[in-house]
Parts: sequence; C-alpha cells; structure tokens
Amino acid sequence: MRQSLILLVVLGALLLMPKEHTHQAGYAAGTPPSPTSTPVAPVPTVPPVVFIGDSVTMGAFVSTPENMFVVRVQRDLRARGLEATNDTEWTLDPYSDLLAARKAAASHRKLIIVELGVHWAAFDAAQFREVYGAMMDCLAGSGATVVVGTIPWLNWRPDSPVYFEMAYYSQIIRQEAAKRGIAVADLWAATDRRADAISRPDQPCFTEPTCRGDNYHPGDVGHALIAEAYTRALDAALANPPRPNDGRCDFDKYLNALGNGLPVPVYGP
Repeated sequence: MRQSLILLVVLGALLLMPKEHTHQAGYAAGTPPSPTSTPVAPVPTVPPVVFIGDSVTMGAFVSTPENMFVVRVQRDLRARGLEATNDTEWTLDPYSDLLAARKAAASHRKLIIVELGVHWAAFDAAQFREVYGAMMDCLAGSGATVVVGTIPWLNWRPDSPVYFEMAYYSQIIRQEAAKRGIAVADLWAATDRRADAISRPDQPCFTEPTCRGDNYHPGDVGHALIAEAYTRALDAALANPPRPNDGRCDFDKYLNALGNGLPVPVYGP
C-alpha cells in the first residue's frame, strides 16, 4: 500500500512539472496574435517523444525529480536539438503495458522509449518472447524510432531464481530487438549487482517528507546509470532511419487471455 501511495504521489509531481504555456489560439504566452490573422481552431499537437514504463520510469524513490532517468534523458535529447516534453505512459502489468503500446503506436510519435518487462514474470520464456516481440513490432510498425531497455537489476540475490529469470528475460529482449533492428539500452548490464544503484532506507525520496528508499527500486545512482544506457542506445537509434510503417499492432489475442485470466497463447515465429 505504501509503495502504491508513493507512486501516485510521484505521478502527481510529474504532472505538475512546468511545461511551456500556450494560449488556446496556439501562440506562446506574452505574444499577441496578429491583428490581421483569421482565427482558426486550435490544432492538437502530440509531443514527438513518449516514455513507456513502470515504477522505475515514474521515478519512485529518487531524491528529486531532476534525478529521474526520464528527466536526464530528456536533457540529453534537448542537447541533441530534439523536443522532449514530459510525456509518459505509466503501467504496472502486462495488460496495461500492451494498451499503452497500442496508444503510443497510434499517436504518431517520432521516438518511443520503453522500460518494461519486470512485471512480466508470470510469463514463461516462450510467452515473454512472443508478447514482447509483438509489442516491439507494434511500436516500430508505427514508423517511430524505438529504443527498448532490458530489465534493470532490482537487488535480487545472484543465487535466487528471480535473478536468473530476469537475466534471461533481458537476453530475450536483446535477441528480439536485434531481429528487428531496434536499439537496446542494456539496463541489466548497467546495474547488475551494483549495490550503490539501489535506493536505501537512509536515503530520502522526493514524494513526501517521510519517504525513504526501499532496498529495491533504483536510487539516484541507479537512475544515472539507466540514463547513460539509454543515451548510448540513442546514439545508435538516431543514427539510422526508422523502419517503414507497416501499421501492424495485433494484441487482441493476448489482451483477451490476460483480461480473462487465461493462458497467454504462443504462436511461434
């Protein structure tokens, strides 16, 4: 319950982060409209960059919003001359992950940055491979440049089953991304067994006065390492044009299974 409350506070803080203000007519604040212009209906604009991720993407347990990996990557994108506003799809389960991916694919983004997978532990390896691959097909099929991250190490003991499972699932992400020519930010390699990357109970977090690290989520050091991994992946991703848009985004069979508590189907290559 405490983690859920903290994550909701994080979400609220992100939504309150400053953004450029514009009037309804579309001109920047402080700039009067041309007296000779004909009023036109505002045209909705979609930020070109979107982040899709879980509680790590939401910045749970970092000390300040500025230390979140999302904000760090946004700074890097702006340094490259790319617009990067605070636009994030936050999810916590495979069902909502796929819905977020479908929404992002339909929203005409130029760049989609993904940090997902740790909540897919209920999938076996074959299910994980197929569904994650289908998600990458959907995102890349939209014509966007896509960067996916492997699973970050979240203080799992190296002799525990979950450690080997998450290491293997990270390898699946690498393999499936390579098949599709999608750049990978190797978060596992960047954080694996880095004790200094984990938030600790003696470290404050920004969400509320009594918030402290939880010995699980990345702290400030972890987010810096994650941001560096995405920055390296962006070097490769932005150097190559995105794949042609084929519009393929078929999640219905998976969503039906997940929504009804049924086994996720595997159809193979």
